[in-house]
Amino acid sequence: MYITVLCVYITKYQKLINYNLFGSMVTLTQLNFSFLNICDAKTQICEIQPCLNGGSCLSIDNIRRKCKCAAGFTGRNYECQSSPCLNKGICKDTINGYNCDCPQEFTGSRCESPKNQCANQPCTNASGCYDDFVTGQPVCICKPGFTAAHYSCNLIDSCTKYRPCKNGGSCHNVEGGYHCSCLKGYSGSHCQHNTDECSNPCQNSAKCTDGLNSYQCSCLPGYKGKNCDEDINECQTGPCDPVGVSSCDNTVGSYRCSCKPGYSGSTCAENIDECSSNPCYHGGTCFDLINDFRCKCTDGWKGKRCETLVQYCTDVQNPCENNAKCVSLFNDYFCRCPTETSGYYGDGCHLQIDYSCSKNWCFNGGTCNNKDFGDRYSCTCPQGYTGVRCETNIDDCTGVTCPGGGICIDSIDSYLCRCPVGKFGSDCKEDVDNDFNRNWENQPRRMWRKESLPLKQ
Repeated sequence: MYITVLCVYITKYQKLINYNLFGSMVTLTQLNFSFLNICDAKTQICEIQPCLNGGSCLSIDNIRRKCKCAAGFTGRNYECQSSPCLNKGICKDTINGYNCDCPQEFTGSRCESPKNQCANQPCTNASGCYDDFVTGQPVCICKPGFTAAHYSCNLIDSCTKYRPCKNGGSCHNVEGGYHCSCLKGYSGSHCQHNTDECSNPCQNSAKCTDGLNSYQCSCLPGYKGKNCDEDINECQTGPCDPVGVSSCDNTVGSYRCSCKPGYSGSTCAENIDECSSNPCYHGGTCFDLINDFRCKCTDGWKGKRCETLVQYCTDVQNPCENNAKCVSLFNDYFCRCPTETSGYYGDGCHLQIDYSCSKNWCFNGGTCNNKDFGDRYSCTCPQGYTGVRCETNIDDCTGVTCPGGGICIDSIDSYLCRCPVGKFGSDCKEDVDNDFNRNWENQPRRMWRKESLPLKQ
């Protein structure tokens, strides 16, 4: 017996599909997969001998057939007799042929091909689609987070199912899961974390304390504001001493007082003691003033620091008379009178000298001579002296060179040469004999010898 074989087509989506084979229902898994090659078998479509009156049947691709009538006969074959339409298709005979009215889910000349239902009913939010040949409907393969419903994939309502969002966060279903929109002050995938608002909002080394959707900065002295970023103008509180301050300068977190001369300290309240450095010299007493000092000097000194010796010859009226020269001394003065022959003497050169020869003015035996006008004198000096009053011994060694390296010794109107030790004679060339026994032998009455002995200068 010959059968008509239904070719089996398997898509990429494996599913247990029922097939009508030998008039019974079997599944794909009940068949040996080598049995799928039965589509290559040749169905004997002319086996039922559809052609009458000796007509011969011709098979066309084993799908259609044609009758070749014997001589004397004509007519057409009833093509639907062999049930060529598959998959419950309805066969309609035509002249020398047939047409198949196919069910909705099949197509082809014999209803042999299943329709691509996925092309007509595309799945939304799906990663793929396959045709279910049993139901004739498309089946959606949904993405993660979606579930199949009719011909589409709907989001899984994870928010209602799990309620994952904490601390008042709003839940939103998204592809593949859910998303939480957190209230201010919270963070994390489930709004489970209190957000740390203390991520360096406080400035100028202020301490930050975290709160719920807030923070608080504890400012250091000199700063204010929510973030301690506003500098307080400390000069507005008047921190500087009003007497000693010149100006107040506001600084970052503090202030600076610029003091007047003579004042110091952070607020310019301290009067600088200018006497602390002992500015007065020579025993002077210091008195502190504002940015200054005053020295009370001891006798004989003057100046800002008592550093200058008092010049009595210039600082007071010249005490010297008669054109005398005034010489300042320490806390005193001295009058240098003109030469003695000028006729004046005394502390102030105010006394007149009697220069008559009634008083012997000449030294060293000089002779006094009165001059014609009577108030002056002259001295006639003896040999070996000179000067106005014969007060100077003339140096007779001037221009003298002693022989033998001898030393010239001045005397009154004369000089002598002292020979070096061990020499004697007029030219200091003779050696002294140091044998004293020989020198004094046989001379009991002679107590001196002509020897050159050293003389004290």
